[in-house]
Amino acid sequence: MSKYFILVLGLYSSMVFCMNPKDMQLEFPISTRKAYVQQNVVQKPTEPVCHFCDEKTLSTNYIIREDHESDVREMMNKFPYFDFDQGLHLLIMPISHKEHPDTFSDNELIEQADAARHLSAKLYGTAYTQEYCTSWGRDAGQSVPHWHSHLKSYTKPPQSIPERLASYKNPRIKTIEESYNELKTLLESAENIDYSSDILHDENECSCCTIKNQHTDDEKNLVVGRFTHNYICLSHYPSLPGEIVVIPNRHVAAIKDLSREEFGENMILAMALLSTMQKYAHDHIRGCNSANLFTKSMGQKASDNEKSNFHLYTRILPRTIIALSAGQIGDNSCKLDFDPVHLCAHLKDILSQKRI
Repeated sequence: MSKYFILVLGLYSSMVFCMNPKDMQLEFPISTRKAYVQQNVVQKPTEPVCHFCDEKTLSTNYIIREDHESDVREMMNKFPYFDFDQGLHLLIMPISHKEHPDTFSDNELIEQADAARHLSAKLYGTAYTQEYCTSWGRDAGQSVPHWHSHLKSYTKPPQSIPERLASYKNPRIKTIEESYNELKTLLESAENIDYSSDILHDENECSCCTIKNQHTDDEKNLVVGRFTHNYICLSHYPSLPGEIVVIPNRHVAAIKDLSREEFGENMILAMALLSTMQKYAHDHIRGCNSANLFTKSMGQKASDNEKSNFHLYTRILPRTIIALSAGQIGDNSCKLDFDPVHLCAHLKDILSQKRI
């Protein structure tokens, strides 16, 4: 009898978690991406070449802009994570070879962040949502050691697999050359960009705004530091153990709505804590040698309600060897395996030493 009950419960859970609509972009990799991963990740080359330093490799890439004074390169990912009709996949990186987050100066991080902010603004009008993310380490998904961040601008709304399959069969854009030409046209036509936000919101209904305003409740809210434009706290509803967030004080839904100073500080804080959280997770949670930074941003095509209710923030995600539980995959539970109070105290101590 008990076995029958468990089976029914499992089937019910699968309907709840797997069949209801989610605000999620399902990325179907194109054939060139699969071949690239197989060659460079699964089968490691015996004499690896840095694809972002090698002149021969760079000559075959789709470079948008290079600023040697600011040490910034922008390029289209010629092996995008998704098909060309779903959106645009760009890479932002230093021209100089860097592999570790602690090797960046604050000014270099501001320039990297500002490049992402400008590109995000230029692509905002055609986007439903955008993602700005960085993978550090093999377990986090990094395939090229040369530091780089991804800006993904989705021009299609979130769809189910059947919906994605239908659009995947009849693509409007078939080649990367077509996609690159469309991107160049889009960037060149993006003039007089409006960096302001006119979306109304109620701070009393936003948890990020509530925490920002409750200075006397920082211990209860697990806030570990407040800065000029952002504050840092432990994620209240983490997806992974050890997840912390850097939250702008101002309620905005898009990267382009933040100023150079606001987004620059956000990235400086996130990068300053990336290696700290990787080490903490390895020592106090479970084996960890990788981490991700992730910032979700609304686009112009998102509904006014979505933009009004969304408070942008950056997540710092240590990638431990803890296997995801079934509940974690279904967004129903999260195996933490750490002491939040201890982590708060540790981060406060680290921040006081870094003197950010």
